[in-house]
Amino acid sequence: MKLKSRITLYIVCVGFFASLIISAALMYEALEQPLRLLDGMLYTDGRQTAAILVKAAESSSDGASELREAERWLFPAIWLEVYDAENDKKIYSSTMSESVSIKQLAPGKKAILRVTDTSRAASAKIAFRAIRFKVEHAGHVFYVQAARPMGKLYEEIIEMFIALIVGLILSVLASFAMAHAASLRIIKPIDDIKSLARKISDENLMERIPVGSEQDELSDLAETLNRMLDRLQRSFSLQKEFLYDTSHEFKTPLTTMRLAVESLRARDSIDSGSLDQETIARLEGQIWRMDKLVKDLLNLSAMEARNDINESDVNLSEVISELMNDYGFMAEEREISISAQLPEKTVIIRGDSEKLRRAFSNVLDNAIKYNAPGGKVKVMVSKNCGGVAAVIENTGEKLKREETERIFDRLYRVEKSRTFSELGGFGLGLAIVKKAVELHGGNVFFESEELEMNRITICLPDNGRCERVAGKAVAGK
Repeated sequence: MKLKSRITLYIVCVGFFASLIISAALMYEALEQPLRLLDGMLYTDGRQTAAILVKAAESSSDGASELREAERWLFPAIWLEVYDAENDKKIYSSTMSESVSIKQLAPGKKAILRVTDTSRAASAKIAFRAIRFKVEHAGHVFYVQAARPMGKLYEEIIEMFIALIVGLILSVLASFAMAHAASLRIIKPIDDIKSLARKISDENLMERIPVGSEQDELSDLAETLNRMLDRLQRSFSLQKEFLYDTSHEFKTPLTTMRLAVESLRARDSIDSGSLDQETIARLEGQIWRMDKLVKDLLNLSAMEARNDINESDVNLSEVISELMNDYGFMAEEREISISAQLPEKTVIIRGDSEKLRRAFSNVLDNAIKYNAPGGKVKVMVSKNCGGVAAVIENTGEKLKREETERIFDRLYRVEKSRTFSELGGFGLGLAIVKKAVELHGGNVFFESEELEMNRITICLPDNGRCERVAGKAVAGK
């Protein structure tokens, strides 16, 4: 369950129980007051009845007759039964008790009973407030059970109960609405922190989470995350600087070693030929390999460290045409046909000419290098939606999905079993391509398994983003 839902649930539960307690208290007070008055009347009726019975007994008159007469003016419409406490014998019952049957209660008990009144034409259920209590008068002890019809009071109690239930439901709904609004307000700063944190990557570590003016837990969380981002930014900066500086440090000694080996080879060809040519060739190959690795690392680290481009108008048609001519010799040597399909109009985009040249050069180099003799390489460039989509296809071995997902990772090589002398790669070429394209605000995609040929699509929008439409990568706004 999400935090927003939990907060809403907690507030609703608190509101429900608070409303339930208040409703119960109101219900109790609403019921208790009229019932107290009614009980007081029943106690009075019982005591008056006992007093008349005692007086009649002392004067040797008929107490029942006197009570019948008193019913007309003293306590009309009352259900009343009087019992002698010694033998529990009924000594008096009111007129209403003859038509309304009410069960006997235990002494001191009270109840609300619904009974049938047979004196009416149509028998109906009537609510009575009944009470049984002990009365002592002039040395005589009686048990009196008295009851009065509650009339509309019972209906009003039922209506009040229904109103309280409806009010409780409405209060729960209102508390739910208020709780939902409150949870949204509480969660909003957290959502803002989450959305901003998602946007922060190694390319925009300068971004920071805004800290609110209120010194609360959310402000503490934002400050903690900002301190963490400060440490990450410093760590990334040190890493990039280390890679850049190390590449520079490697470059000079490697150049010196290569020149020394070339000098040895030239000297040996002039002199006696005593040097081991195989050892020199092996040493020269390793130096050349290290030199290429350092150059690739230097190029990649330079792009990551600076993270910007020298923007100018770039004739993309001219760049690709020159690269096609340069790599045509390599393709011809391996009997690979290479062709290009460029728009009739010259393609001009805003970008960094050097970085774009390096990116397309690496793609073409891979397309030829990871190809079979007699294969094909096709380059297609098209303009659409204010941007450019360049598609480079080549025949060769198909790659699995898990391989295509990692093809742009640094130092990742699909052909791990092949030696450097065969392919000459380090897994940095496509990483440089991806970085260069992203610096221009574009995207690069690799597709293999589902197509006839391996395909790399480079999108270079002028002022837009690249998206996939119907399985194809296109440049769009």
